[in-house]
Amino acid sequence: MTTFESGFKTYCEKLAVDIRAELGLERYARLEMEVLADHLAIPIIPIGACGAPPEVVTWAAGAGSACFSALTMPDHTGARVIVLNDCHPPPRRQSDLAHELAHALLMHEPAPVNSGDGTRSYTSMLEREAEHLGGALLVPRPMAVGVVRRGRPLAAAAAEIGVSEQMLQYRIQVTGARR
Repeated sequence: MTTFESGFKTYCEKLAVDIRAELGLERYARLEMEVLADHLAIPIIPIGACGAPPEVVTWAAGAGSACFSALTMPDHTGARVIVLNDCHPPPRRQSDLAHELAHALLMHEPAPVNSGDGTRSYTSMLEREAEHLGGALLVPRPMAVGVVRRGRPLAAAAAEIGVSEQMLQYRIQVTGARR
């Protein structure tokens, strides 16, 4: 398993707090990813509205739901757009969007949807970076520490923040918020 460059995790935590400040939010405030996408001028297109064939939309809503969450691709001008599987529950959509927006904030170039042989093309390290920053955008360390200090049940805190319990638990763990 490859580790992040020195300082990467600290950078992500600072960026998550700075973005909230830039948007006029308190450091503990819930950040809706649609608001961040709008701020970054990155359109979000539900899969049903992106011109995909009906069978692809049906697949994404059913059997493919576990396989397809979201992807970033260039539009006809080369600007980023996010295609989102809007069939997922809201906390999952927020997580999916946070991941894709993290790619943009980290200036990762959108990868081709497939590598030519029908498989998805991506770089593992870039995905791990986006996963980490995406989590920090949803639940920055000060928020995770606040949840622990207040002793709120995870389900209630996760609902208030707009994330899944699993995401909140993960962020509490990776930030060391219990310490």
